[in-house]
Amino acid sequence: MVINPDEVIIPDPATQESLRAKLKSNKNWIEKITTHLILRDFTSFMEKTVRAVRYLKNTRSFSV
Repeated sequence: MVINPDEVIIPDPATQESLRAKLKSNKNWIEKITTHLILRDFTSFMEKTVRAVRYLKNTRSFSV
């Protein structure tokens, strides 16, 4: 909600295109970082899972 709609500045088409390109660039960066974080957390989860399974295998009669 805009308090004073008369003060809203609409950029010219060239500026709009420049802003659109920057947003697209930021979107690509965000997607790359998000993918990296998801994969890092998944790797951490898998390492802990393997460690837990190995522990159970060594301490109990746990057949895999």
